[in-house]
Amino acid sequence: MRARRKATAVVRALGMEPSVAVDVGLRWLFDGDVLLVVSDGMTRRLSHAAIGATIGADIALSQLCADAVAAARNAGVSEEVSVMAMRFRDQPP
Repeated sequence: MRARRKATAVVRALGMEPSVAVDVGLRWLFDGDVLLVVSDGMTRRLSHAAIGATIGADIALSQLCADAVAAARNAGVSEEVSVMAMRFRDQPP
């Protein structure tokens, strides 16, 4: 049986073209900061501010991801949505 590739599947980390222009920047992370990585379906329908509003100070990362997906659905995103969240700690828990 031949595998069928989904149109929404992530096939490369940086795009589908052989050569990709990568945005690189330096950001300082402080204790408690959250890094949220989302698929382009979210950023097409939600502003950065709306996505950022899903981040709470003491919210569990799994709940944060669920809230971000719910915000995308409420904004009309019908395709698959990918969300990854990481919280920076300057000391081990």
